[in-house]
Amino acid sequence: MKAWGISLLLLITNLNGQTISDFSLKGWDGKMIYSNQFKDHKAWVVIFSSHTCVFSQKYEGRILSLANTYIPKGISFMMINANDPSQSEEESSVGIKKYGEEKKYPFLYLPDETQQIAIILGATRNPEVFILVGNQIVYHGAIDNNPLLPENVTERYVETVLTEILSGKSVSFTEKPVNGCMIKRK
Repeated sequence: MKAWGISLLLLITNLNGQTISDFSLKGWDGKMIYSNQFKDHKAWVVIFSSHTCVFSQKYEGRILSLANTYIPKGISFMMINANDPSQSEEESSVGIKKYGEEKKYPFLYLPDETQQIAIILGATRNPEVFILVGNQIVYHGAIDNNPLLPENVTERYVETVLTEILSGKSVSFTEKPVNGCMIKRK
């Protein structure tokens, strides 16, 4: 396996029901975060996002609301910034740390400086969500159906999926289209 600063293995079947093996990602504080630490939770939400993207900025309040609602119910959240840090100091681990501390996020906000997690999962936009139960992706897509105007949201995709998971129901949809800023690739 190549040394990318990230250890990850992925068994790709297809996006619906895709199974991932454990991966690790170095946090802005230098500590390693391991995906297997979330597998015993009822579900975990991985959000690719960038605090410099207007779409991510518009979703920030909704992301915080989801986290504050579902973290106490046993759902974990992780936000990953996969933008190329060489394009902006704000996208570096230092910039991510500063922003995350200012916002006092109740979840991890991590840099994917090598972009390997985004590439393997197929993430292309900010914000883009993957919801996992154990090591299986059960949802991939948008947070809701209105990226710019929260007051005009009529379908809350992530909320619906998380509610179904907590209720023991099957997820009624596994994918929704994503609108947002393109992840800045190297």
